[in-house]
Amino acid sequence: EQQFVEDVKERIQALAEERPEIAELIDNLKVERSDKGVRIELIDDISQPMFQLGSSDLDTAVKPLVAEVAKLVAGTKNRLLITGHTDARPFRGRAAYDNWNLSSDRAHATRRALIAAGVPPTQIAGVIGKGASDPAIKAAPNDARNRRIGILLLREGDNGA
Repeated sequence: EQQFVEDVKERIQALAEERPEIAELIDNLKVERSDKGVRIELIDDISQPMFQLGSSDLDTAVKPLVAEVAKLVAGTKNRLLITGHTDARPFRGRAAYDNWNLSSDRAHATRRALIAAGVPPTQIAGVIGKGASDPAIKAAPNDARNRRIGILLLREGDNGA
């Protein structure tokens, strides 16, 4: 797994050198080992958000990065668990719709983008909306970096349950 993490980091860096649109987003990508496999996180940034506030539509500028991530993970045997996260700001768009719904819709939008870019639908183990329940920046729950998508490449044999 550690070798895979290093390979992904090298491939993303090479892409960043070849493609300016990827280079602008490189700081939005984090790859690391976790207790369940390898986690790729697409992290929101005020200067380049993955989604506009309150929207579950992937920003056009981020689609090339998601497509490249799809190429990386589609070539593996690992199943994927996709999680959506929001910051703690209350959602104020529609009645009966909150950060739980928004994070789930964003995770599903990412799932659709990954499939459109070549990930087999059978490789997806699950899609979860976590709302603001698991902030990356615990000391600052409203921080933009808490808005993120996690793509967990599960260890072989793990179904994500």
